[in-house]
Amino acid sequence: MGYFGALYNAPFMEALAAAGLCDFHKADDPADTDWMARLPGYTCHYAARSWQSFDGFKPFTKGIIAARCGAIVLVDRNPEAVTALGTDYPFYIDDPSLAGIRTTVERARSGFGSTSWETARGAMRRLAASVSEDAVAAAILSLSRHAGR
Repeated sequence: MGYFGALYNAPFMEALAAAGLCDFHKADDPADTDWMARLPGYTCHYAARSWQSFDGFKPFTKGIIAARCGAIVLVDRNPEAVTALGTDYPFYIDDPSLAGIRTTVERARSGFGSTSWETARGAMRRLAASVSEDAVAAAILSLSRHAGR
């Protein structure tokens, strides 16, 4: 499992790294893009977030990136994730404590290849298709036609 983002936003980073449960990659410096090459090396991306006082709407970019890489994602049940993945996604982190996150990690780890895993992969494939180049181009064309009326 890999995390890509601002490390201060990754809950329980030290404990998860020490337990060998997640690799953490700093990805908040526009001049440093080395982390991008590591993205496809993970079948699971960690997208839990320590919400900050300045956070407002947060698009589900970690989920979109994981989906485009063919990975599943472990994420809290926030509105953007639920909109993208549906209410029945099997790997939501419903308990944001360290114990709850470890339980979700273990559920994903032991569920590799299971029905739950395939359900998650299906949700991620649908998300990836919804943000494909063709889907984005079609949305832009639709908007431009609508705006031109």
